[in-house]
Amino acid sequence: MSKRIWHHPEIPAEDEGIASWRSVGELERSPAFQKQLDREFPEGAGHLSEEDQQASRRSFLKLMGASSALSGLTLVSCRRPESYIVPYKKAPEWVIPGKPLYYASSRPRAEGSVPLVVTTFEGRPTKLEPNGGHGDGCGADALTQASVLDLYDPKRSRVFLKSGRKASQEEFEAVFASIAQGGGKLAVLVGEDDCPTRNRLKTEIEEAYPGSKFYSYEALRGEPRRRLHAEVFGDGGEVVVDLSKADRILALDCDFLGIDPMGSHVQFSERRQGGAVDYRQQIDPAAMNRLYAVETAYSLTGGMADHRLRAKPSQVAKIAAEVAAKLDIEVGGYEAGRISAEEKAALLGSAENFDNWIEACVEDLKAHEGKSVVLVGSRHSEDVQRIAIAINKRLGSYGETIVAYATGRQGYGTISEFESEVDSETTVLLLGPSNPVYDRPGGSFGRVLSRAKLSIHLGLRTDATALASDWHVPAAHYLESWSDTRTAGGTYSLVQPMILPLYGGFSEVEILSQLLSWRAVDWAKVGSGDAEDSVPAPMLIAGEGPEGAPSPALAEVRKTFALPANANDESDTAWKEALKNGYLQSSSYSSVEVGDPAPTLTARKSDGIEINFLADASVWDGRFIDNGWLQEAPDPISKLQFPMPRKSTKAHI
Repeated sequence: MSKRIWHHPEIPAEDEGIASWRSVGELERSPAFQKQLDREFPEGAGHLSEEDQQASRRSFLKLMGASSALSGLTLVSCRRPESYIVPYKKAPEWVIPGKPLYYASSRPRAEGSVPLVVTTFEGRPTKLEPNGGHGDGCGADALTQASVLDLYDPKRSRVFLKSGRKASQEEFEAVFASIAQGGGKLAVLVGEDDCPTRNRLKTEIEEAYPGSKFYSYEALRGEPRRRLHAEVFGDGGEVVVDLSKADRILALDCDFLGIDPMGSHVQFSERRQGGAVDYRQQIDPAAMNRLYAVETAYSLTGGMADHRLRAKPSQVAKIAAEVAAKLDIEVGGYEAGRISAEEKAALLGSAENFDNWIEACVEDLKAHEGKSVVLVGSRHSEDVQRIAIAINKRLGSYGETIVAYATGRQGYGTISEFESEVDSETTVLLLGPSNPVYDRPGGSFGRVLSRAKLSIHLGLRTDATALASDWHVPAAHYLESWSDTRTAGGTYSLVQPMILPLYGGFSEVEILSQLLSWRAVDWAKVGSGDAEDSVPAPMLIAGEGPEGAPSPALAEVRKTFALPANANDESDTAWKEALKNGYLQSSSYSSVEVGDPAPTLTARKSDGIEINFLADASVWDGRFIDNGWLQEAPDPISKLQFPMPRKSTKAHI
C-alpha cells in the first residue's frame, strides 16, 4: 500500500509534474514569506528541528503526545459537573423540548389591533407573525414583530416606586385601598386602542366613583383629527380604508405605508401588482392602482407614488383646497388663503406645471368615482382633515373604499380636557402606553400631575411620567396578560398570555378590576375580629388568582366575552374556539352616516423655514427606545449625507 507524503514548500518534491501554489507569496518565495513560514507557530517555531518543521506523522504524534501529558499532569481537576435533577411529576401538555407551539393572540394598537400567531418554545414566546386566518389581517409591521423583545428587556420596571424611590407592594396596596374607601373623583388616562373589557369597566367605575371620568391619549394620533371625527362621525367614530377597492389614491402628507398606518399595506401591494398574488401570474396593467402623493418629507409612500409633489407643511392645506375647488366644493376662506403663483412656480417650476398636475390628478379621481380615496396624515390640522372628508364625500368614497364605524370608545375625554379638569381633589391613574410628561407639547403636563391629589402611573419602564408621578406600578407586557381588543374593522380579538409576568407586573384590566372589587368591600368589617363578619381585604394579584382561581383579568374578559353584543355564550366551547382562532367570528363594528364637515381654509404664511417633526421608524414616539432589534434594523428611508464644500460656510441641502 503506497503512502502519500505531503511536501513542504521549502523542500522540492521528487515529482516534477505540474506545479501549483496556494498563494502568490508561495510562488514568489520572498524573504518575508519565508520568514512567515518559519514563524507559523506563535513562539518557538524557529527552534524546532528540521524533522519537526516537517508536518509528518511522527512530528504530529510527538506534539500531541506532549500536549496530552501536560493536560494529564496539570489539569486533572477538570471534569464534567455532576448534579441531580428531578423530572416533571406531571409534564406540561403538548410541550416537547425543541418543538415550537403556536398560539393566537393580538397586539393592542391605537390604529386597530394586530392579529398574531405567537411561536413559543417550552412556554417562552420568541416570534410574532401575522394571523393569516384572521379576516382583518393587516400584516405585522416591524414594531409589532420586535415587540416580543420588550418582554425580555432587562430595563423593564420591576419594583414599585414612591416619589421615584423604591417601595413595597404592601405600601402601595394601603394607598390603593384608601382610594376605594374614600370613593373620590378619579381621572383615568388610557391609550386609544379599543378594549371592550376596559369600556365595560369604565361604565361600572364611573357609577361606583361619582365624578370620575376616563380620557384617552396617543401622542401620534392627532387631537384635531379626533375632535373632527367626533363631530362628523359621532363620538368614538372612526374610519377604515379598504385599499383593495381603491383604484386611485391621493395621499396628503400621509405615509400610510410607513409611520402613519391607514388601511392594509397588503391590500395596497396586491393592487399595486395588478391583483397578481403570485409572481407566475400575469399582471393586468388596468387592474393596478395609481398613487398621487403630496408630502413634506420623503417617505415609503412617496417612494411608491406614481406622481409625487414635494411641499411645505403649510402648503398641504392649500393644495387640498385647490383639489376641492376643482371638484366644485365650497371651501371657506379659499380665496384669501389660496396658493400664490410664486408658490406654484417654486413647487413645479412654473404655475402652469402646477395647475396641470392638479388638473390631471382631479380628472383621474373623478374618472374613478366611488373607487378613489384621499388620505391625510393624522398630525395635520383640522383644515386639511375637513377638506379631505368633503372631497371623499363628493367622490362617493364613503361606503365603498371608506367605511365609517362607531367604535366602543364613546365617552372618553381628550388630553386637553384632562389637563383642564384635574384639580386638587382628583386621583389620577395613568394607564396608557404614552409618556405625556415627555411627549405632550408645551411641557406642562408635569405641573398637572403636581396639582392632583394623588397620581399613579402604570408602565413597562420608569420613564419621565413614572418619575413625575407619586406612585409607579410595574406593568405586564401584553404577552403576559389577559385582555381583549378590536381590529380596525371591529373584529373582537383576544389577547392571551404566553407566560406569567416575569417581574410580577400588573395589567390595565387588573388595576381597573381591583378598583371595583375593593369598592364593593365593606371596610368597616375588615379586621373587626368577628370570624363571621370579618372580610379579608383582597390583594392585588399578578397573573394568577387565589388558590387556582382564574386571574381577575381573565374573569373580566370572560364576562365581556359572554355579553350579548359579543359571543352571548358562557360555555367553554365558544370560548375555546375563540382562543384557538384568536378572534370571534361574525363580530364587527356598525357603520354610521357621515355628517357635514364644512371645509374651511385658514390663511397662513408659508414663507421662511418650516420644521416638520416626524415619528421615528425605530423608536416610534419613544416607547421602543430600548428595543435592540429596532435599533439595529436599517431605517426604511436612506439618509445620504452630501459632503460640504471646504471653502463654503453655508449649508447646502
